[in-house]
Amino acid sequence: MELMIVGCVREGWDRFRKNIGVSIAVVLIYAIITMVGGTVPVIKIAMNLVITPVLTGGVVIFAMKIVRGQQGKIEDLFQGFYRFGGFLGAYWLYVCIALLAFIPAAIGFGIDASIHGDIRGMVNDWTVQGSLTYVPRYTIALGVVSIVILIPVMLRLSMAYYLIVDGMKVIDAFRESARITKGFVWKLFLLSLLNALVVLVGFLAILAGLLAAIPVAMFAYAIAYTQLRGGVPTSVLWPPAGKEGDARGAS
Repeated sequence: MELMIVGCVREGWDRFRKNIGVSIAVVLIYAIITMVGGTVPVIKIAMNLVITPVLTGGVVIFAMKIVRGQQGKIEDLFQGFYRFGGFLGAYWLYVCIALLAFIPAAIGFGIDASIHGDIRGMVNDWTVQGSLTYVPRYTIALGVVSIVILIPVMLRLSMAYYLIVDGMKVIDAFRESARITKGFVWKLFLLSLLNALVVLVGFLAILAGLLAAIPVAMFAYAIAYTQLRGGVPTSVLWPPAGKEGDARGAS
């Protein structure tokens, strides 16, 4: 098995070029929903805690359908609600794991606070008066440790959403993601950097560039997933035809 980084992005561009209209529509609708929902106080909390994670699942469904040669549709963006529990559970498990990774940074903050004698004074000195007054050395040092832990762990688990699309339960998806990405963390990191560069170039080209860069990046990562799984094709549609009820109940 081999993960072709540049090939993933190149093929991602090809998939976007062949599905340009629907890809742009999905990105625009996702952006509009999340931005509008994030500005309305009544639904902002629900948007951040529940809806956005599930919509992200819909984006993954759309990307995987395109990569697998199926017809991607705008309504794929909302198909994540058929596996609501799976995508929501995966999102919050990601969050919990990320918080655990930042335990060293929290310990460093506690050490700096105890040395300084007052947490509020330490934060005020750092944010207002800057490093000339006080440098939270332990917070910075152990914060770097947290990042070093976080990045490879998140990359090892980054295929969980895709595996949930393929029908796995949350815990099984995390375990399988860790298995198929073993030995590929460095390449996934480089792919993430390359995708970030693509998005940055799109950002510098203002809106029009982002509308191309974001789909290319999401297709590239979906292609990486198919490569890590051995390129095994699947005929599974989302939701499975005639089984909406089964898909809705799965988690």
